[in-house]
Amino acid sequence: MDGPIITGSSVVSGKVDICRVLLGKVSDKFEGGRISINWLEKNFDELPQDRTEEVIEQYV
Repeated sequence: MDGPIITGSSVVSGKVDICRVLLGKVSDKFEGGRISINWLEKNFDELPQDRTEEVIEQYV
């Protein structure tokens, strides 16, 4: 990525909600406040063929 990162703000009530908002999926196991890199790799390894702009953003 080149250049500054631009983010917006939102209010979420917990880690499940933030995962759903940012990733579109929720891990079934959190390690403290972290998500397993293995889970991320398994769930976001390849973009689906029928991807939308929202899905592309979630994979990025």
